Parts: sequence; structure tokens; C-alpha cells
Amino acid sequence: MLPRVSSFEGLCLRLLISGRSFIFLCIYRPPSSSLSSFGKLTDVLEMLVAYGCPVIIGGDLNVHVEDPADNDARTLLDLHTTFNLVQHVTGPTHRQGGTLDLVITYTDCPVLDVHVDLADIISDHSLVTCRLTTDRCPVPTTSRAVRSWRCVDRLALQQAIYSSALGRPSASQSAEELFMLYESELRRLADEFAPERVIHDRRRPLSPWFNADCRSTRHTCRKLERRYRHSKTNVDRQAWIDALHQKHDDFEDKKTKYWTSLISRDSANPAKLWQSMSQLLGRQNNNALLQASPHTADTFLKFFGDKVQAVRSGTGQANDWCHPIVVTNLFVALLWCRQ
Repeated sequence: MLPRVSSFEGLCLRLLISGRSFIFLCIYRPPSSSLSSFGKLTDVLEMLVAYGCPVIIGGDLNVHVEDPADNDARTLLDLHTTFNLVQHVTGPTHRQGGTLDLVITYTDCPVLDVHVDLADIISDHSLVTCRLTTDRCPVPTTSRAVRSWRCVDRLALQQAIYSSALGRPSASQSAEELFMLYESELRRLADEFAPERVIHDRRRPLSPWFNADCRSTRHTCRKLERRYRHSKTNVDRQAWIDALHQKHDDFEDKKTKYWTSLISRDSANPAKLWQSMSQLLGRQNNNALLQASPHTADTFLKFFGDKVQAVRSGTGQANDWCHPIVVTNLFVALLWCRQ
């Protein structure tokens, strides 16, 4: 859950596209907001970075990023440097000029075809569109052969078995011959009454907290839905809606209790605790993340080297009474190398 903020309005969504998660944060910041609004935005970004997936920030921030002398623009640029963000919109986005509507992502999240429409078509702001790239991850499928036994006429099948060679076995046949006759005749009748067909299943593993109670709740909810689809009555509709709300509440309660108990159990073992946190955040495939990340130990060292050099350059002409700058929030600096 994101922290409550009053300095700007925001809508945050998490979408799963081709097996990959994306977080979209839409922001409207009133022109009268103070610089403290960026501090609240920092709190929001510190929470979103823990999800380990691309974050796309867009909206009307009412910051003239095209003006390097603007105080709000400099503050926003410092925020970009802290979280390794990049702003993709260039050119005016308002009828009176100024780049106020922004699209911001991490540097490792490419944005293509950023297009700014003319202002005063829908509102005094321009419509900004762009494209994101994502690799399509095919869902693993399995194939299996099935027969539609529910559609078989049992009386007709029983009569066919009596009329086949199984209904009049020969006493001179050996046990091996009888077994072969049993298999061949039953397979022939099965192919006649319920032909074999191949279906493809997409394997989607259930959540670890999903147990028999959740399965029963889901079965009841689907049964009530089918009843309403058939009857179209208000009573069945209300029963289905109540069951659906109860299912959501039960699932949320199961999930919360499962992860709370798991983290409490592993609190004394840091290694298992980090494994549980990785599983909770959907980071089971650590090797894939490391291979896909552009950050290395050299880039991490270069980042801090450049930071130290920038501090020395900025304080080289300072008076003796000036206190040196001390980096106290190491966590914010480490967020830059979150991968």
C-alpha cells in the first residue's frame, strides 16, 4: 500500500504483460504545491522500487523541466539522479509553453516513439503517447489425451460390450489371450463411443497459500455464477456477488496469514528470510534478473567515484567553516543499483 500524500494526486496500477510486471504511476501535481511534494514522491518511489519491476511515471507534474534555473526542475533532477530515472518528453506540452507533462522511467526501461500532440485539441495540455518494449514469455503448455466419457450413452455402451467378443469368451483361450482380447475390444469400443482427442493445458502454478479451503470457496463461487447465468434472477445474482466478495476476503486473509507466519518463522534465519522475501516479491529467478541487469560492480564503483568527485568539485572553494557533506542515507544511494 502506498503512503498517503496530500501534495499531489496519484493513481498507481500494477499490470502483468506477457508474464512481466509493470507499475504505472499517474501523477497530478498542482502548481501551488511546495517543494515538500518531492519528498513525498521520494517515499512513494522507495516503496515501488522494492517490487523489482519497471516503474513508469507519467502525468502533469507542473514542473518546467526545460528551464534549468527553475528550483522545482532542479529538485526533480536530483530525484532522477538518486533513483537513476530518466525523463523522455521534450518540447512544450502546454498551450502557453513549457514541458509540464512528463514520462519518467528507470534508465534500463526503454521508451519508444514518444509523441506530443498539439495543445488545445482536448484540453490546454498536449496528449503524450509512447510505447514500451517487453519480451513475450510463452506460457509452458502440456499436451494430454482425453475422452469425453460424460457424453457416452451408458446403456448403448453396455449393450455393445455384451455383443462383442468379451460377452462370449472362449474357454480354450489362455490368460494372456484373454488380457489381449480385453484390451483390444475395450479400446475399440472406447474409440467408437468416446474418441480420443488431444488438449493443451497451460500450467499456471497456484500461489503457495492456495489450499483446499480456497479451492472449495472458488468452486462454490463458480457454481453460483453458473446458476445465475442460467436463471438470470436477482436472487441468484445477489448470491453470486456475495460469494464473490467473500472469496476475495478469504483469499486476502489466507495470503496475509501465510506470509506473516512464514516471515515470523524465518526471522531468526537471515538466509531463509531473504529467500522468503524474494518469493514474496516474485524474485525466484535470480539468475535471470542478474543476466538481464545492465548494472555491474564497475558501474556501481564508477557511480560512487563520480559522486565523490562531484562533491569535491562543488566544495573545493568553500570556506573553512563549512561543514563537509556526509552521506547519511546509504539506502537511497543503494537504490540506484537495486538490481
